Amino acid sequence: MTNRKLEQEDYRRSYRIVGVLQNPWFKPGTHPHLIDFYRTNYEFRRRVLARSRTGKVLREVFGDEVFREIYWTDASFESGEVSNHKSQPDLDFLEREIAGAVIVVAFGRVAQIAMRMLTLGGRAKQTHNFKYVEALHPTSRNHQAFLDSLQDVRAVLASDKRDS
Repeated sequence: MTNRKLEQEDYRRSYRIVGVLQNPWFKPGTHPHLIDFYRTNYEFRRRVLARSRTGKVLREVFGDEVFREIYWTDASFESGEVSNHKSQPDLDFLEREIAGAVIVVAFGRVAQIAMRMLTLGGRAKQTHNFKYVEALHPTSRNHQAFLDSLQDVRAVLASDKRDS
């Protein structure tokens, strides 16, 4: 494993909360170096997410402080060229990403399916002990339903604040 990957792994493990989205997407013609940098540099990834439509909704509903307290990842790093691209979940990648998490929140159907495959298959439960909660994708068509789906997320986050 390269030093850069080890540094990112240590960085990821410093987070208690992991937010799982479906997969990244980049406009056609995006330089491959930027896509690679997105995959290997968490701060860059978080800044890209914060400026995206999804990130703007997440920052609006959670606030910037909580947004920064969550380690944001994807069910797969296979990227698409349109916003509604759906990649097959990469369970090995996702299992590494959630390692050490206290809370895992899956946003949207692709992330939820991936997490169910890990947890119901017994894979994640064998090596990880975390609270798991689901919410709709932040840019789902029914914004009110998304907001309603955050009730459980907020309850779990509030209980974590009390416990820590």
